[in-house]
Amino acid sequence: MICPKCHFEQDDGRTECVACGVIFARIRQPADRKVAYPTEAGDNASETFSEGILKTLLLPRPVDPNTLVVGARALLLALLLIWSFSFLFASIESNAVGRSFMHLVNLAPYINDARALDLVLLGGVTGKEVADYHDWEYLLRTTGLLKMDHALAWLAQGTGIVLMIAALLWMALNVWTQYKACRTATTATTTRRQRF
Repeated sequence: MICPKCHFEQDDGRTECVACGVIFARIRQPADRKVAYPTEAGDNASETFSEGILKTLLLPRPVDPNTLVVGARALLLALLLIWSFSFLFASIESNAVGRSFMHLVNLAPYINDARALDLVLLGGVTGKEVADYHDWEYLLRTTGLLKMDHALAWLAQGTGIVLMIAALLWMALNVWTQYKACRTATTATTTRRQRF
């Protein structure tokens, strides 16, 4: 079997090319084959269709696996892992994110400060100095949740930690998938050169 995209010769019966990763069924669709669209929750065709779309969106296949690009992504992942540990294990009171360039997304210290009103806010004053100036104090007081400020701060912090870990795992899975594609492409190229 010869790949219609990269023209690499390989064993018959494969569903995707060893060299470039193209899925043969997507290139050669017979005219009588219908595309499966989601119709009902219990329909197997719709589950396969939606799973395929989700997998394609979350784990895209590299079009042209490049070892240098995958290496750079792996290095970036390592740097992000090291950097994120300073946020993951920091307490709310430390305001670790607030000292970084990401200070505008750090809600937990401000929620935690809703009753104490000690943090210096964007206007350069604390919530004690100006009435109704602290956003979280105002929001939680008017909704009747001011006594839950510490619990809500921990919930915000925990949600941020879970999202950060999920993003790092997703990136690691993508880098690993791309690394495997590079290895497969390198092996296929080496095999092709040995044949000639």
